[in-house]
Amino acid sequence: MTDPEVIVVGAGAAGLASALRLRDLGFSRVVIYDRNEGPGGILPQCIHAGFGVHYFGQELTGPEYSERLWSAARERRIETVFNASVLSVDNDRTTTILLPNGAREVVRPRAVIIATGCRERTRENLEVAGTRPAGVFTAGLAQTLVNRMGLQIGSTVVIQGSGDIGMIMARRMSIEGYTVVAVLERLPYLGGTLRNKIQCLDAFRIPLWLSSEIIEIEGDRRVQGVKVVRRTSDSQEIQHLDCDTVLVASGLIAETRLIDELGVPEAAKEALLFAVIGFLTLHGIPAAVPSCTGAARATGLVLEAMKGRLDGSSLRVPVADGSITDFTAVVEGAVDKAAANAAFAAAAASGPLAAVLDYSEDPIVSSDIVGSAASCTFDAPLTMTMPLGDDATLVKVFGWYDNEWGYSNRLVDLVSVVGGR
Repeated sequence: MTDPEVIVVGAGAAGLASALRLRDLGFSRVVIYDRNEGPGGILPQCIHAGFGVHYFGQELTGPEYSERLWSAARERRIETVFNASVLSVDNDRTTTILLPNGAREVVRPRAVIIATGCRERTRENLEVAGTRPAGVFTAGLAQTLVNRMGLQIGSTVVIQGSGDIGMIMARRMSIEGYTVVAVLERLPYLGGTLRNKIQCLDAFRIPLWLSSEIIEIEGDRRVQGVKVVRRTSDSQEIQHLDCDTVLVASGLIAETRLIDELGVPEAAKEALLFAVIGFLTLHGIPAAVPSCTGAARATGLVLEAMKGRLDGSSLRVPVADGSITDFTAVVEGAVDKAAANAAFAAAAASGPLAAVLDYSEDPIVSSDIVGSAASCTFDAPLTMTMPLGDDATLVKVFGWYDNEWGYSNRLVDLVSVVGGR
């Protein structure tokens, strides 16, 4: 048999969608390889709704979304090989695959699309001390065991991580009859969306502890509890929580083994992301690609008071220009939307930031700020606030910027400062 025109590594949502689009573009033989037993990646274990709104025009559960993509792939006669591992991809696209029967297959397609997704951070990635008892799971593994296999994995749960998956699993465990002691977040602000906090935590009366993290897991054969450090601006307190189950929901790590083995240097991976977006956009496959950002770390280097108190990530999206920062912080005292906006309006009107900060009360989009020389155009209508007890407020603000023209203007400012010395 002749070699495929395109190989897709991974039969998750990204892999299936890519293969479908390639078939629509006229590629005659597209083959998907996946090491799992079936399609969908993590989708079959995500039984909550919220998928497919943009792609299919209706809200679906993870399994429903996966089945829609898989049905479309079957209708277009896209070849799929499960229980198969892609061992290597060489620079000339020669690909070695370990097939389900144990045989090795070597092919050389015209192109290889790597859609291997991510893996979860574990307690080892977080460097949590303590023993190694049963009862410690990543959130994704817990989804598989509870949602797909119907297993009882414990009774009393502590969850590390307030991202959306952590909050969704807190709700799921409560529905299944578990006692969720608390959801812990090491940062001083919520990791996921306010909507999920309201629907998953507040609605089920599950406590959220900010600036808190597990520092030790206790127990011999089974988890018996955890030690948690709770931090404030000037002190910290260590508490013990009784539990028999710990879920780690502290984010994902991109599965880049095949790319790494191709010898792509770290400095080129950012450019590779832009190339992926460009390819997808060119062929009518809109996509947002999660990435890292050095902005948070750089801020800690420039403003020493922010070191260790700021973190962030980025999304590379298929637009020509125009970026936005979504900034969330916990501030002392009671602050409402009007007060937060007034502070930015005042800073934009006068003072040291007036030359680089614009303030807008109009509904704007990314194309509206292309060509703006400001470092930030504050978007007042998007501001959100939420009280955290009596003495703190969660504040979320948004600022747009032209990453090309705005940056160029700051370089001119720097030259002026240096030249004036």
